[in-house]
Amino acid sequence: METIVGAVAGLIGVMLGVAAQSMQANRSRRWQEDDQQRATTQARADRLWQERRIVYTSCMDAQMQGMQKITWAWLSRSACPPTLGDLDGNPLHRAASEAVSSVSETISLVNRQSNEVLLLTESQAVISAVNTYLRAVLALDLSQAHSENPSRQGQGIDLMERLTAGHREFVLAARQELGIQAPAGDESNVELPMPMPDGPLRQG
Repeated sequence: METIVGAVAGLIGVMLGVAAQSMQANRSRRWQEDDQQRATTQARADRLWQERRIVYTSCMDAQMQGMQKITWAWLSRSACPPTLGDLDGNPLHRAASEAVSSVSETISLVNRQSNEVLLLTESQAVISAVNTYLRAVLALDLSQAHSENPSRQGQGIDLMERLTAGHREFVLAARQELGIQAPAGDESNVELPMPMPDGPLRQG
């Protein structure tokens, strides 16, 4: 009888040991799976952060290029008559025509970069900032920038202020989403690219 009891006790002990080992193995496997999942999630987050940083920087550059080209187109166009048809060989008029033509390419670039940002961002502030800049670009009407329009200076300044505000808003929102602290005196404090003259441009 004692032999049977001893055998049963031994068997129970073996079974408990096997169960304990199985539980430990399952626990270790879950820990490994959790570690792998965390590593995968972190790697994915790191890749997304890097992709956003690259795309956001490209969009900032496109916006700055847009402001510069739009400003130059407005300034050079303001020295010309209302119609840029036959420009009588005037070099300034030709330059204005070329500047106006280049703006459409810049707007296409801004639209493309903005759409890439909108595909990646999870920030409503970034979305709002991108749309603020795009609205200013879409409101552009270079036909108003001519020498016979007395309001061309005010319209030009208003345009640049809206573009600048949209760009500044985007820079701040992008940095906030990326967790990047803005240094003092950077492009988030941009000024108008160029002043708007009272009168037509003169060749230097």
